[in-house]
Amino acid sequence: PMIKPGDPLLRRIVSPAESYEVNIATEEGRLNINALLTEERRNVIERLFLSWGLSLVDSQAVVDCLMDWVDPDDFKRLKGAEKNDYQKDGFADRPYNRPFQSLDELPLVRGMELVMEANPKWRDAFTLWGSGALDINEASPELIAVAANAPLHLARALVTQRAGPDG
Repeated sequence: PMIKPGDPLLRRIVSPAESYEVNIATEEGRLNINALLTEERRNVIERLFLSWGLSLVDSQAVVDCLMDWVDPDDFKRLKGAEKNDYQKDGFADRPYNRPFQSLDELPLVRGMELVMEANPKWRDAFTLWGSGALDINEASPELIAVAANAPLHLARALVTQRAGPDG
């Protein structure tokens, strides 16, 4: 707990063949998926999926399915999926109708295969912990851009400025 980012103990060259580097980051450097699954904030996830190459229609459909997964009712959103849809697919116990408790649950949601194909490292963008606010001191330029609805080049400039002259 006393070690802070930048501490020399976090980086060491043991030998020409061995070294390590530890990065300390907060969960707020990622997007809290549960906090974003509201009508007011869903556009952040849609923009993220668009930035990964999904079409607008597919992005909206996956977000509808994610929102149907966590809401407590059986009312299907326009492009979403509820109990009857999952039963047709052979899954009687889905959706869970509660917030996600593990990122391992996201691949169970209808349409998430499109996200996983578009970005195999999709997990790096999401968390279930933290306040739900994105920490721009820790977040990647890509996440800052989608959260702020800003051009990626401006988010990259912010991160460069944030890092300072020594990087």
